[in-house]
Amino acid sequence: MIDNEQIVVFTKEELAQLDKVDEVVDRAVTTANPDLAWHYIGGLRRGGELAARGMAKTLYEMHRRWDVFPSDDAFIDAAIQGTGLSVQTVEKAIDYWANVLLPHPELMHLPVGAYHLIAPAARHGDLDDEDWEALGNAASIADVREIVQSKRGKRTSAEHALVIDLERDGTLKYRRGSGGWVRYGYLNMSLDDVDSIAAIDRSCRGMGIGQEKVATARREAQRR
Repeated sequence: MIDNEQIVVFTKEELAQLDKVDEVVDRAVTTANPDLAWHYIGGLRRGGELAARGMAKTLYEMHRRWDVFPSDDAFIDAAIQGTGLSVQTVEKAIDYWANVLLPHPELMHLPVGAYHLIAPAARHGDLDDEDWEALGNAASIADVREIVQSKRGKRTSAEHALVIDLERDGTLKYRRGSGGWVRYGYLNMSLDDVDSIAAIDRSCRGMGIGQEKVATARREAQRR
Protein backbone atom coordinates (compact mmCIF):
# COMPACT_ATOMS: atom_id res chain seq x y z
CA MET A 1 0.00 0.00 0.00
CA ILE A 2 1.25 3.49 -0.84
CA ASP A 3 1.94 5.64 2.23
CA ASN A 4 0.34 9.06 1.78
CA GLU A 5 2.07 10.57 4.81
CA GLN A 6 5.79 10.17 4.18
CA ILE A 7 8.28 12.32 2.28
CA VAL A 8 9.69 10.28 -0.60
CA VAL A 9 13.09 10.64 -2.25
CA PHE A 10 13.11 9.57 -5.91
CA THR A 11 16.20 9.01 -8.02
CA LYS A 12 16.51 10.60 -11.47
CA GLU A 13 16.05 7.13 -12.94
CA GLU A 14 12.79 6.63 -11.05
CA LEU A 15 11.45 10.04 -12.06
CA ALA A 16 12.32 9.25 -15.67
CA GLN A 17 9.63 6.56 -15.49
CA LEU A 18 7.05 9.35 -15.71
CA ASP A 19 8.22 9.91 -19.28
CA LYS A 20 6.65 6.52 -20.04
CA VAL A 21 3.25 8.18 -19.58
CA ASP A 22 3.85 10.35 -22.64
CA GLU A 23 4.65 7.27 -24.72
CA VAL A 24 1.52 5.47 -23.54
CA VAL A 25 -0.80 8.41 -24.14
CA ASP A 26 0.75 9.14 -27.54
CA ARG A 27 0.19 5.50 -28.52
CA ALA A 28 -3.39 5.63 -27.28
CA VAL A 29 -4.01 8.78 -29.32
CA THR A 30 -2.31 7.41 -32.45
CA THR A 31 -4.32 4.20 -32.33
CA ALA A 32 -7.50 5.92 -31.10
CA ASN A 33 -7.59 3.35 -28.31
CA PRO A 34 -7.97 4.77 -24.78
CA ASP A 35 -7.88 1.26 -23.34
CA LEU A 36 -4.09 1.38 -23.66
CA ALA A 37 -4.01 4.16 -21.08
CA TRP A 38 -6.58 2.53 -18.82
CA HIS A 39 -4.61 -0.73 -18.81
CA TYR A 40 -1.43 1.19 -18.05
CA ILE A 41 -3.12 2.79 -15.05
CA GLY A 42 -4.22 -0.65 -13.93
CA GLY A 43 -0.58 -1.72 -13.87
CA LEU A 44 0.44 1.40 -11.97
CA ARG A 45 -2.11 0.66 -9.26
CA ARG A 46 0.03 -2.33 -8.35
CA GLY A 47 3.19 -0.23 -8.35
CA GLY A 48 5.23 1.57 -5.70
CA GLU A 49 5.61 5.12 -4.46
CA LEU A 50 5.72 6.70 -7.91
CA ALA A 51 2.48 5.01 -8.99
CA ALA A 52 0.03 7.67 -7.82
CA ARG A 53 1.97 10.38 -9.62
CA GLY A 54 2.06 8.31 -12.81
CA MET A 55 -1.68 7.69 -12.59
CA ALA A 56 -2.35 11.39 -12.07
CA LYS A 57 -0.23 12.38 -15.06
CA THR A 58 -1.87 9.75 -17.27
CA LEU A 59 -5.37 10.86 -16.29
CA TYR A 60 -4.48 14.51 -16.83
CA GLU A 61 -2.99 13.89 -20.28
CA MET A 62 -5.91 11.69 -21.34
CA HIS A 63 -8.38 14.31 -20.13
CA ARG A 64 -6.51 17.06 -21.96
CA ARG A 65 -6.55 15.12 -25.22
CA TRP A 66 -9.90 13.37 -24.88
CA ASP A 67 -11.43 15.26 -27.81
CA VAL A 68 -9.24 13.38 -30.28
CA PHE A 69 -10.76 10.02 -29.33
CA PRO A 70 -13.79 8.81 -31.33
CA SER A 71 -15.97 8.36 -28.29
CA ASP A 72 -19.38 9.72 -27.36
CA ASP A 73 -18.64 9.16 -23.66
CA ALA A 74 -17.66 12.03 -21.41
CA PHE A 75 -14.07 11.67 -20.24
CA ILE A 76 -15.00 11.06 -16.61
CA ASP A 77 -17.41 8.25 -17.55
CA ALA A 78 -14.84 6.54 -19.77
CA ALA A 79 -12.10 6.93 -17.16
CA ILE A 80 -14.00 5.39 -14.27
CA GLN A 81 -15.24 2.55 -16.46
CA GLY A 82 -11.82 1.87 -17.93
CA THR A 83 -9.78 2.12 -14.73
CA GLY A 84 -12.19 1.12 -11.98
CA LEU A 85 -11.28 4.28 -10.08
CA SER A 86 -13.94 6.41 -8.44
CA VAL A 87 -15.03 9.78 -9.82
CA GLN A 88 -13.50 11.47 -6.78
CA THR A 89 -10.15 9.75 -7.26
CA VAL A 90 -9.99 10.67 -10.95
CA GLU A 91 -10.96 14.30 -10.35
CA LYS A 92 -8.55 14.75 -7.44
CA ALA A 93 -5.68 13.19 -9.40
CA ILE A 94 -6.23 15.51 -12.37
CA ASP A 95 -6.58 18.45 -10.00
CA TYR A 96 -3.29 17.93 -8.20
CA TRP A 97 -1.36 17.16 -11.36
CA ALA A 98 -2.70 20.28 -13.12
CA ASN A 99 -2.36 22.65 -10.18
CA VAL A 100 0.58 21.27 -8.20
CA LEU A 101 2.94 18.87 -9.95
CA LEU A 102 2.73 20.20 -13.51
CA PRO A 103 3.68 23.78 -12.56
CA HIS A 104 5.86 22.70 -9.61
CA PRO A 105 7.59 19.37 -10.34
CA GLU A 106 10.06 20.15 -7.54
CA LEU A 107 7.29 19.02 -5.15
CA MET A 108 7.35 15.47 -6.48
CA HIS A 109 8.86 14.28 -3.18
CA LEU A 110 5.90 15.34 -1.05
CA PRO A 111 3.43 12.70 0.16
CA VAL A 112 0.40 12.24 -2.05
CA GLY A 113 -1.86 13.41 0.75
CA ALA A 114 -0.10 16.77 0.67
CA TYR A 115 -1.16 17.34 -2.93
CA HIS A 116 -4.80 17.12 -1.92
CA LEU A 117 -4.16 19.89 0.62
CA ILE A 118 -2.23 22.10 -1.79
CA ALA A 119 -4.39 21.78 -4.92
CA PRO A 120 -7.43 23.80 -3.73
CA ALA A 121 -5.20 26.62 -2.46
CA ALA A 122 -3.24 26.61 -5.72
CA ARG A 123 -6.40 26.56 -7.81
CA HIS A 124 -7.75 29.62 -5.99
CA GLY A 125 -4.48 31.54 -6.26
CA ASP A 126 -3.82 31.60 -2.50
CA LEU A 127 -0.13 30.68 -2.75
CA ASP A 128 2.69 33.05 -3.66
CA ASP A 129 6.32 32.32 -4.58
CA GLU A 130 7.39 32.23 -0.93
CA ASP A 131 4.70 29.69 -0.14
CA TRP A 132 5.80 27.42 -2.98
CA GLU A 133 9.37 27.64 -1.75
CA ALA A 134 8.24 26.78 1.77
CA LEU A 135 6.27 23.81 0.47
CA GLY A 136 9.38 22.60 -1.33
CA ASN A 137 11.21 22.61 2.02
CA ALA A 138 8.39 20.97 3.97
CA ALA A 139 9.56 17.98 5.98
CA SER A 140 6.15 16.42 6.61
CA ILE A 141 2.50 16.58 5.66
CA ALA A 142 1.96 18.49 8.92
CA ASP A 143 4.26 21.24 7.62
CA VAL A 144 2.29 21.35 4.38
CA ARG A 145 -1.00 21.58 6.25
CA GLU A 146 0.30 24.47 8.36
CA ILE A 147 1.49 26.43 5.30
CA VAL A 148 -1.74 25.93 3.39
CA GLN A 149 -4.06 26.62 6.30
CA SER A 150 -2.21 29.79 7.26
CA LYS A 151 -2.66 31.16 3.74
CA ARG A 152 -6.23 30.05 3.23
CA GLY A 153 -7.06 31.38 6.68
CA LYS A 154 -6.11 34.86 5.53
CA ARG A 155 -9.20 34.98 3.38
CA THR A 156 -11.85 36.96 5.16
CA SER A 157 -14.41 34.47 3.84
CA ALA A 158 -15.43 32.66 0.69
CA GLU A 159 -17.98 35.41 0.17
CA HIS A 160 -15.18 37.78 -0.86
CA ALA A 161 -13.27 35.39 -3.10
CA LEU A 162 -12.61 36.35 -6.72
CA VAL A 163 -13.83 33.57 -9.00
CA ILE A 164 -13.02 33.35 -12.72
CA ASP A 165 -15.01 31.13 -15.07
CA LEU A 166 -15.10 30.18 -18.73
CA GLU A 167 -18.33 29.98 -20.72
CA ARG A 168 -18.91 27.38 -23.41
CA ASP A 169 -18.27 29.93 -26.19
CA GLY A 170 -14.87 30.95 -24.76
CA THR A 171 -16.06 34.06 -22.91
CA LEU A 172 -14.21 34.79 -19.66
CA LYS A 173 -16.13 36.15 -16.71
CA TYR A 174 -15.49 36.88 -13.05
CA ARG A 175 -17.33 37.75 -9.89
CA ARG A 176 -16.41 38.73 -6.37
CA GLY A 177 -18.11 36.58 -3.75
CA SER A 178 -21.82 36.37 -4.44
CA GLY A 179 -21.82 39.39 -6.76
CA GLY A 180 -22.92 39.33 -10.35
CA TRP A 181 -20.82 37.93 -13.16
CA VAL A 182 -18.81 40.38 -15.27
CA ARG A 183 -17.69 39.33 -18.75
CA TYR A 184 -14.23 40.70 -19.41
CA GLY A 185 -12.47 38.70 -22.11
CA TYR A 186 -12.47 35.88 -24.60
CA LEU A 187 -10.36 32.82 -25.42
CA ASN A 188 -10.33 31.55 -29.00
CA MET A 189 -11.03 27.89 -28.24
CA SER A 190 -11.06 26.98 -31.95
CA LEU A 191 -7.26 27.26 -32.14
CA ASP A 192 -5.91 23.72 -32.41
CA ASP A 193 -2.13 24.07 -32.80
CA VAL A 194 0.06 22.73 -29.99
CA ASP A 195 1.31 26.12 -28.76
CA SER A 196 -2.15 27.69 -28.66
CA ILE A 197 -3.59 24.73 -26.76
CA ALA A 198 -0.69 24.82 -24.28
CA ALA A 199 -1.03 28.59 -23.80
CA ILE A 200 -4.78 28.41 -23.20
CA ASP A 201 -4.38 25.46 -20.80
CA ARG A 202 -1.71 27.31 -18.83
CA SER A 203 -3.80 30.48 -18.68
CA CYS A 204 -6.85 28.57 -17.47
CA ARG A 205 -4.86 26.73 -14.81
CA GLY A 206 -3.55 30.05 -13.55
CA MET A 207 -7.08 31.41 -13.32
CA GLY A 208 -8.37 28.33 -11.51
CA ILE A 209 -10.61 27.23 -14.37
CA GLY A 210 -11.14 23.47 -14.33
CA GLN A 211 -10.00 21.29 -17.21
CA GLU A 212 -13.55 20.00 -17.72
CA LYS A 213 -14.70 23.55 -18.52
CA VAL A 214 -11.82 23.98 -20.96
CA ALA A 215 -12.57 20.67 -22.68
CA THR A 216 -16.26 21.56 -22.99
CA ALA A 217 -15.45 24.92 -24.57
CA ARG A 218 -13.12 23.21 -27.06
CA ARG A 219 -15.81 20.71 -28.04
CA GLU A 220 -18.28 23.55 -28.58
CA ALA A 221 -15.77 25.42 -30.75
CA GLN A 222 -15.23 22.34 -32.90
CA ARG A 223 -18.97 22.01 -33.48
CA ARG A 224 -19.32 25.59 -34.68
